[in-house]
Amino acid sequence: MEEGNKNEESRVLVKGSELYEVVQLEVDKGRSKYHFVDTLSRIWFGPILGQTINSNSLDEYWPEVASNSHGAWKGIRHEIIKIDPKVAVAQGWNPGDPLKVLLRIKPIEKKMNGGIGINQVVQVDSKGMGPISFLSYGRTNVFGAGEAISAKVEMYMKSLKRQFQVEFRKPLDISSPIPSHFIATLFHNSNEQELQAFHQNDSGLSLSYSKGHHTFQWLGSIRNVIPRSDAPFEIRQFSGESFKSAIKHVYRLDNRDDPSLPTVGWANSISSEIAGAGGDVHHVKQEAMVQYNFPLHNGLGTFNLFGQFGYILPYNGDRVRTCDRIHMQMVGFERFGVGPRSYGKPLGGGLHYCLAAHLTSNNLIKDFGLPVHGQIYIKAGNLANAPESSIGSVKECLTNLVDPTNARVVVGGGLVVPFQNIRLELNHTIAVKVAPTDLTKSFVLSFL
Repeated sequence: MEEGNKNEESRVLVKGSELYEVVQLEVDKGRSKYHFVDTLSRIWFGPILGQTINSNSLDEYWPEVASNSHGAWKGIRHEIIKIDPKVAVAQGWNPGDPLKVLLRIKPIEKKMNGGIGINQVVQVDSKGMGPISFLSYGRTNVFGAGEAISAKVEMYMKSLKRQFQVEFRKPLDISSPIPSHFIATLFHNSNEQELQAFHQNDSGLSLSYSKGHHTFQWLGSIRNVIPRSDAPFEIRQFSGESFKSAIKHVYRLDNRDDPSLPTVGWANSISSEIAGAGGDVHHVKQEAMVQYNFPLHNGLGTFNLFGQFGYILPYNGDRVRTCDRIHMQMVGFERFGVGPRSYGKPLGGGLHYCLAAHLTSNNLIKDFGLPVHGQIYIKAGNLANAPESSIGSVKECLTNLVDPTNARVVVGGGLVVPFQNIRLELNHTIAVKVAPTDLTKSFVLSFL
């Protein structure tokens, strides 16, 4: 009985600031698969073995481990237990040395999550701000290897917009320092395109694989365009159902110091899509964007350069449908305010570019609680018609795109309030050069 008490006494937990040497390691795998926990253990727990450390430093280390568990764990618990003194002495322990201990690790697994409620958001249609009701459900580590499944339904109260989505995500090659994922998404979207005078229903499946900066995707979607009675012929001619089967590649690289208001670094993205691997939609679409930021001398602010270019070209005798056309958005214009129109309805285009230069100040009001920056800018861009499926039509549209007499030019300035991943802007813009069909807007309050 006495011996039993002595053994129990030798397994007391070590205090937080006390130094110890980890000579044994146990990991509770919970409901995760063995190979999944074993791989993560070798990456994150293995380096601890043989190290001299204390419990406080582990508490600082665990959040990093949880954030790199591919969504399986929300935290880590641990126990630090003294090993038997006779075993410690046999392993070379001497009085005054750090304690030799067993580190017992128990990951805290994420559980089912979901919700139901109403959010107040800024909608992207002409009806402005309005509530969204939503219902969501999610479960992580579904099959014990970091898989996640989620479902979400959203309904916009002030429009006929409805969204339904079920997504399955699985991490791949978890031992690699470059993360990779497989994602399958089943969706149905019902959108009222009020400014364009038609309603669109999309139902389909998306399969994607991402690794590092690259994403490869296949999209299969049945689209149904239902024009309103006031829709012009240019929109009504593309009404009805179409099946789009497309392969897409996206490359993204971002080394900016802040995503909402960067002061240094650059970001770029290139998106390439080919539609026509099955289905009755045939086009090639390319989008490219680059942004470069650098601080001014003596900390006066930040200078930002931005460029964007894109096109969509039909082939196989096809034409670019209404729901596939490019709509360019520039500050100083209404939504869908740039480009060709028919009876006041925006038609979109097939080629576009936008160039911009920004000068952003440092924080103007330091005691306000939130940082407030000033900015001035100049922007130029153009949106050309969607070409037909012929070389001559493409040349004509490209000539119109690069013709300097067709460029839109605006200058302006305003205030910027950055948040974690977005920023709030209040700008006043002067339209220097516009087209007769454009719709301008001097004062704009927007989230970007």
